[in-house]
Amino acid sequence: MSVASTTSQFRPRADAWQLPIRRGDPSCREVALTFDDGPNDPNSLKIADALDRAGVRGTFFAVAKAVAARPDIVQALAARGHLIGSHAYRHRRSAALVPGYPDLARAQRTLREALGAAPAWFRPPYGFWTPFVLHAASREGLRVVNWDVIAHDWEIRDAEAIAKQVLGRVRGGSIVVLHDGRDGDLVGDRSATAAAVPRILAGLAALGLAPVRLDELLGGPAYLESAEVA
Repeated sequence: MSVASTTSQFRPRADAWQLPIRRGDPSCREVALTFDDGPNDPNSLKIADALDRAGVRGTFFAVAKAVAARPDIVQALAARGHLIGSHAYRHRRSAALVPGYPDLARAQRTLREALGAAPAWFRPPYGFWTPFVLHAASREGLRVVNWDVIAHDWEIRDAEAIAKQVLGRVRGGSIVVLHDGRDGDLVGDRSATAAAVPRILAGLAALGLAPVRLDELLGGPAYLESAEVA
């Protein structure tokens, strides 16, 4: 089935969904550091260690298929105060072309089982969305979030260069995307990103910018149901 014939089957009402959020209030002095494609062993927790040492909480958009294999990693992140968001069940663009986007509901079930509560925040894999994706997110009660600062850390292997990418673009209200995993691969190498995090935190402090969780930057609940992780 072609993309055109697939997407033409669905014409949502204008109020059925909202476009992804790309940044917060530009007048504020807060930013959100977000990490995609995990959980990853060992780099998700190495990144969390660096954040914890600075008293900072991050947001981790987890691929639910990887969560099903290693729920202990996201459980540890949540227990330490970091926010867990959904990054779909599989890290595939093609899933966004399926009417109803069932990948999202499957992810929510998996994350609810691991965390005791379903995430309230969703980032589409690759930031790629279609009306199917946005309507499914609305149906699930999720807010869709992309970014305005990206470090290209999936191809840059130097921690200093990754930090410079972030610090040269970040502004008040920015949503920064980094990667603690690789397409939901539990063992992908993200050591350069982990090493870049302390440099990024030091640079943000020098700029007078405070990193906060995404729910704190944008307002709204951390999760869709009350639970210990919230």
